[in-house]
Amino acid sequence: MMATLALALALAANDPITMVGTVRVVGPAQDRGVQVFDEGKTMTVTGELSEEVAQLQSLKVEIVGFPAKDGMDVREYRIIDVGGGVKPFVGMLERTGDRLALRDGEADAIPLNLGARTLSKLMPMAGAKVWVAGTKLLSGELKVTKYGVLRKPRIDPTRGEQQPVP
Repeated sequence: MMATLALALALAANDPITMVGTVRVVGPAQDRGVQVFDEGKTMTVTGELSEEVAQLQSLKVEIVGFPAKDGMDVREYRIIDVGGGVKPFVGMLERTGDRLALRDGEADAIPLNLGARTLSKLMPMAGAKVWVAGTKLLSGELKVTKYGVLRKPRIDPTRGEQQPVP
């Protein structure tokens, strides 16, 4: 009986846990922590995706991961709301001539309709992982009203070129 209980507890420890809440970054820059909180519950975010989650400060997210010594080792996350109930698109910025598009998987990239200032700010970020929110136009473009950079593009040291993030 005790062996069955011990086995059940061990298996449960390997099951992912989920939490929905708002991201906040706490502490000084050199020792900051990333947390997701909701209704009095707070979960510290750890793992490889913690820096991406940190870029979502004040946004509502769902995190999925495994219990860790200091909180949750986040393995995936979804942005639920960037304000006003808006759920964004997430993908990689892709340069198409003098414009940008968002590639969010294997499907065709979505052309982005950006103002001149925003385009000039984002053009050097081709290859970055971003979230964008906006209105889908009849032309198939996404007129961007809000965006955020989750992970900057990597620089290929042998060629000095930006590379897409995986």
